[in-house]
This record gives sequence, structure tokens and C-alpha cells, in this order.
Amino acid sequence: MTERVLYLMVCGAGPADHVRVAVDLVRGKGWSVHCVATPAAAEHFLDLGEPERLTGHPVRTGYQRQGQPALPKADAVVVAPATYNTINKWTAGIADTYVLTQLAELAGLGVPIAVLPFVNTAFAANPVLHRSIDTLRPSGVEVLFGGEGFRPHAPRSGGGDGRKLCWTDAEREQVQEGAHPLEVVFLNPDDPITDPTNVLGQFDRDMYQVLTASAVVVDARERRGSGVGGEMAAAIALGTPVIVVAPRDSGYRRDRLDYRGAFVHDYVHPHVAAPALAVVDGFAEAGEVPRALPAAPGIPRVIPAWLRASTDECRSTVLAGDRPMLDALHRPGVDP
Repeated sequence: MTERVLYLMVCGAGPADHVRVAVDLVRGKGWSVHCVATPAAAEHFLDLGEPERLTGHPVRTGYQRQGQPALPKADAVVVAPATYNTINKWTAGIADTYVLTQLAELAGLGVPIAVLPFVNTAFAANPVLHRSIDTLRPSGVEVLFGGEGFRPHAPRSGGGDGRKLCWTDAEREQVQEGAHPLEVVFLNPDDPITDPTNVLGQFDRDMYQVLTASAVVVDARERRGSGVGGEMAAAIALGTPVIVVAPRDSGYRRDRLDYRGAFVHDYVHPHVAAPALAVVDGFAEAGEVPRALPAAPGIPRVIPAWLRASTDECRSTVLAGDRPMLDALHRPGVDP
């Protein structure tokens, strides 16, 4: 069976170095990924060696040079991250980078294109951007902006922790497929609470989710922040199994590491490995782990005082307005 060809167009923005996420989503599904980067992405954001290693193809940053193989014909295109500059130039008919030239041509050929913008709230408020999006959508380009798509970040915040993104539908489906016939109820720490100024309330809700969960799955494909570390610590304190998704040669795992003069094979960072019941390569494997766990004994857990204070506070001030959490608690088999 001939593989389909996906062009992954990468623009100059912080999430440009997260190409692994896109490649992992289509890996093993019949797609051959070719990364095409803007000059800004190549110069300031991308380690060009990583996309080449992940895809098996060199990153294209400009027009074909003598002796360089031509790109195969694209079956689909993903532009992620797509910057304010690239989106507006594209709709204005400007083709002053190889990415823009390709997008102009491929859109004209009717190749399916999906665009994931990355802009701050100031750019998002500019009517120029909305005109550009309104131009692209009727032409058949899928722009993931607004609704369930990209949510702009505050100016000069860099988008916060770009790695702390909600799981995609595909990743959730992989967990569910691995867990079958068990039904998976997903609790999402990124769901906003009623009062966003109640920052301690957000922490309290995170701890309550860990208390309620049968297992905690940690996406460790990229380096994580202190919030994830706190959730893992709470899981350990409560005896909740921790399952870590860390593919080979990702953020916390290396096939071969030179560590203090010695070579370590299949190295997993000890701060990830020690609390984990299992370290797995992908989300489907993460879903398989709970199937092998014994049924919960139904004995109340001893909750440390610092966690008890947080979970009690969540029940008293946050839970009543937390619709996603309430919906999860009302599912059969979920113990609040």
C-alpha cells in the first residue's frame, strides 16, 4: 500500500518545536510526513535534526536546489503553528517564502489544508486576521480558530506553557481503544473553573480530580512544569496509579545517554520513572495498563492533611459550578 503524503508546514512561533506531537498523531496510519519550515521557524525555533529523525526526511526550508530530491505530491497539508504574518500574507496573495508559495499553489489545486493559528489576544482582536480567516474558510481551508480550536494567549506571555495543551480527540480515542472494554471517563485539569481569579481553587480542583481518578496518565513527550509534578505527587500520596507516556528519544527518555562518563541505554528520567507504575510508548498502551489493574477494594483511602484541605475546598467552593467535573461524577462507576 502506497503511503499518503502529509506536508507539515511550520511557521516561526514557540510551538514550532513540538513537531513530534503532529508526527505521533499520524505515525503508523499510512502517512509519510514531510516538514516544510519558514525561515523564521528554521532560524529561531526548530532543531532541524529532530523533524528529520522523526519523519525520515530532511526539512525543506526553501526552493529545491540542484541535486536535492523533489517533494512528493501532497495528499494533505497541516500548517502548525500558523502565525499572524503567514496567514495574512497568504490571503493577500504574497508568496515571499517557500511555505507561502506552496500554500498558494496547493490551495489552488484543492489539496485539503488544515491551519492551526498561534497568535496572542492582541493579534486575535485585529480585524485583519478575521478577514483572512473568513477568506480561507469558504475556499475549503479548515482553520482551527475559536470554538474547539486555538485559544489566543495574553500578549508577551509566550502562550504560557505551550506543552500544557488539552489532549486531542485522537489521543483520547487511542486511550479508549487500549482500555476496551473498559469505558474511560476523562478528567481534564485544563477545564476552566467558574472563577478564573481563584487560582488556589484551580489547584484544589486538580487535586480533587486526582482523588477521584482510577489512574493518572502523564503526557511526558515534552518537558512538563511544576503543575504536573504536583499532580503526580498527589497521585503517589493517594496510591493512585501513574502511567507515563514517554516515547523513545522524547523529553524524558533517551535510547542512549552519556551520563557522568557512562552510557545508559533506554534511560528514563528518575523523577518520571520512580513514581510511574508503567512507562509506555503511546496512548493506546497507556489505556491497556488499567485493564490489568485489580478492582478497587472500596476501602476509603487515607488522605494526607495537605490534600484533604484542597479537596474539601474544591467540594465547598468550586465543584458546584464545575460542569465537566459534575458530568464525570454522575457517570456510573465514578466514586466522588
